[in-house]
Amino acid sequence: MYNVQYSFSNNSGRIVLITVNINGQKVSFCNIYAPNNPSEQLEFIQVLNNCIIDKSELTNLIVGGDWNCTLTKKREKRWNTVETNTIQAFNFNDNGNF
Repeated sequence: MYNVQYSFSNNSGRIVLITVNINGQKVSFCNIYAPNNPSEQLEFIQVLNNCIIDKSELTNLIVGGDWNCTLTKKREKRWNTVETNTIQAFNFNDNGNF
């Protein structure tokens, strides 16, 4: 059994977050669809940071979706500070290894 404890969607629908209790285990799922435009990506990452950081009770968080960028330094040399800090703070990667 499960029950939904929290749900959120930003105005553009690019960030959807849901927290459910599954058999006594609290799990949060976040689906994202980042913009293609690099100038819009910075604002999107800031909104995503605020969304995730504001929900400090998110202990088991699974984030998936379309980032429209790479998340490894080997592949992307034009990172800005916000993207770098987000990737490091949440230990994100793009190959499924955690």
